[in-house]
Amino acid sequence: MSAAVNALNNVISGREGEVLPSGFGYVQLSRFLVALEDRVKADRRAGLIPSISGRVNSSLAIDIYLGAQGAGPAALSTRSKISECKRIGGRWEELAGPSVFLLAIYSNVAETFVKDHSKTDNSTFKVLASTALDCVPARLLRVCVHLSTTVEDRIRSVDARKRRSSVP
Repeated sequence: MSAAVNALNNVISGREGEVLPSGFGYVQLSRFLVALEDRVKADRRAGLIPSISGRVNSSLAIDIYLGAQGAGPAALSTRSKISECKRIGGRWEELAGPSVFLLAIYSNVAETFVKDHSKTDNSTFKVLASTALDCVPARLLRVCVHLSTTVEDRIRSVDARKRRSSVP
């Protein structure tokens, strides 16, 4: 898990800028943290994680993330930085809509609105994101959704094969 966390941090910090814009990293970080929160919730229900007053699932997910990352220059060193990156990821997800590949169409101006929440409140941002998605040509939208679905299906099939081959 450390390799995945460090890869996310590198994309977010711009170290992969020529290969992958930071928006992709923010979206994946947001999704990763939601998946960790869901896992923590399930483990709590199963009695694997004891309840501690004031420790919600999102807080424990951030603890796991902090513990999994290395100490490299791209590491997100505080809980507040991770929470902020998750918030930014949620905004990028609003813009991406049904396909993360749609992030490629947005300019640096979009990044300003995504990262600086003082420029627009959340409800206004949601309207802006919805309007932007409505302006995407239907054919481009279909291609991006198809590409996303194809990539996700391939990743799942490779993961399933790896799990089957690792079972003794």
